[in-house]
Amino acid sequence: MAYCPKMRTLHVMVLTGADTVSHGGNGGSDAVEEHKGMRHDDIATAQIPHLFQRFLTQLFSAKQAKLMTVGGCYRLPAPPASAGVHRDVIIRFQNGPDKQAFMTAIRNKSPYSFEEHQLAFFPDLSRATLDWTRTLRPLTLELTIHKVPYRWGAPRSLLILHESGTLKVLEASDIPSTLQKIGLPAAAKGKPHTAPAPQSSAWDPLRVHPFVPAALRDNPATTTIS
Repeated sequence: MAYCPKMRTLHVMVLTGADTVSHGGNGGSDAVEEHKGMRHDDIATAQIPHLFQRFLTQLFSAKQAKLMTVGGCYRLPAPPASAGVHRDVIIRFQNGPDKQAFMTAIRNKSPYSFEEHQLAFFPDLSRATLDWTRTLRPLTLELTIHKVPYRWGAPRSLLILHESGTLKVLEASDIPSTLQKIGLPAAAKGKPHTAPAPQSSAWDPLRVHPFVPAALRDNPATTTIS
């Protein structure tokens, strides 16, 4: 969340200090853009923590908002986007009760209009990002089966660590050629790599998406975002 002179949709992932943001590949990950005063497109990352604190004050009483411990506010790295393209933001509470109180307060109000922004809150990755990762699931399954290391790169790419070098996959249409390059058989015995249908408008942003990798929920390791 950040100041901008025009309407911007921000997808906000709400985490706690124990949550790990990782797609579970076997490699490292790209760093997030923390609030360092940097400006990309019309999003000033330095404004994110201040805007979120104002949002908490509106949502709760000023006293209660001050007591809530927010461990960090980040924006996922991304190239400049045209108007109408959402931005992924991460808010991290220090403890579970604060996160639960926040998610309960906004449960029936997401997306939420605040200071010329549309804020959509999720307990994990946003729907658009999850839909994209699902399109590459046939490939990640093959990589896992054959123990080929990979990691998720920012803003949206799958990086395969192969002996011939690092291969970057951007779309599901890249799967057949990628498997051929690394010497693996076609995924799912030659079934076409078609993108799954988008989730319906009735999708509940507060339920855990079934395609969220286990590492996102279960791995207590150091926080990584990729």
